[in-house]
Amino acid sequence: MASDPITTISVHSSTRRLLESVKVAGESYDELLQELVEANYSPAFLKELRRRIRASTRYPAEQVFREARV
Repeated sequence: MASDPITTISVHSSTRRLLESVKVAGESYDELLQELVEANYSPAFLKELRRRIRASTRYPAEQVFREARV
């Protein structure tokens, strides 16, 4: 996703340490987080979520979860 702007997200220091412990050398936090999301949600769900994100300036993930009953 090279064309996506880089953002900053806040996480607890304990969460950052946990992420650091599972991150592979050379892997970015972005890559790690994407892998974690893809490992935990079905391809169909993620495809629909991405479609809704592209179609809207803001589509809350909570709404997708409710509608998908995940």
